[in-house]
Amino acid sequence: MIKRKKVTWDNIDGCWVCNSHYKDGDGYPVVSIKGKTKRLGRVIYRLYREQIGEGEVIRHTCDNPSCINPSHLLKGTPQDNINDMVMRMRHPRGEERKMAVLTNEQASEIYKCRGKTQRQLATEYDVDQRVVFDIKHHNSWTHITQDLERGETLGRARGERSGRVTLSNREVEEIYLNQTHSTRKLAKIYNTNHSTVWAIKAGRSWKHITESLSA
Repeated sequence: MIKRKKVTWDNIDGCWVCNSHYKDGDGYPVVSIKGKTKRLGRVIYRLYREQIGEGEVIRHTCDNPSCINPSHLLKGTPQDNINDMVMRMRHPRGEERKMAVLTNEQASEIYKCRGKTQRQLATEYDVDQRVVFDIKHHNSWTHITQDLERGETLGRARGERSGRVTLSNREVEEIYLNQTHSTRKLAKIYNTNHSTVWAIKAGRSWKHITESLSA
């Protein structure tokens, strides 16, 4: 009789972060059952919730792949999972996409350029003119252009000196350095939205704070 490894975890803000099992490349703890590797979350969902239908996946309401708390696990379709990724800003964007023809920096340069036509920019960056049009009109690379637009609107005012912000410099430091909580959890803690937390984490906003922390 094969003795199975005991499942243990750390309780972090309600998440049961598994510390007993190996994690796959996506951060999900896995277990071997009858010679087959299965994600522990699926096994636990079946044990404590209900059966999982063919083609169904297990999603995390906490957005933490290492969490095995049954109350944080939700059954759904692959499309539900994709929608979660988009909503929580976990999907590959910009230069992270395998088929990307521009870097984030190049997209930023195109958006900010005011002295050249779209055709000239398309030739300079060796892309279709439609790519330039979409960047200029916020149809693509919006994670870059929206932040740049906000920066232009705020002008020279930065960080907590701006009358439009809801975070202090200290709070931004705490968000940027926090490696424990998901963006959703941090947004709730600091009473802000997911996109603000993501932009700080990705170094897209509050750069005068985050760049010094990364040095």
